[in-house]
Amino acid sequence: MRKAMIAAALALLAGLVPLPAMAQDGDGPSAAQIPPEIPTEAFAAQSQLRGARLSPDGKHLAFTTVVDEKLYLTAFDAQTLEMADAIIVGEQDDFNWFRWAGNNRLLISRSGRRI
Repeated sequence: MRKAMIAAALALLAGLVPLPAMAQDGDGPSAAQIPPEIPTEAFAAQSQLRGARLSPDGKHLAFTTVVDEKLYLTAFDAQTLEMADAIIVGEQDDFNWFRWAGNNRLLISRSGRRI
């Protein structure tokens, strides 16, 4: 019996046995502290940025994005987030991949017709 009481006391101390919730006083979050509800569409929408890759020296960031049904490869300065360059690489179906070839050059693989 004594062992059972010790085990129950230890379980309570360790938080293994749930206790009834205590009522909160009136200091709960006010309406001004509750953030606005995020619409479901924000989570279900397709991302406009794809395949982000950081240059080997970490100074540039490149990714693809679709604008008006055209696929662009864009490069940004990683520190200032200013666009360094952007080119149209064609349609999404024609584009295979891109990767950094050094710190200032990107290689692109695409198939299909010419740009």
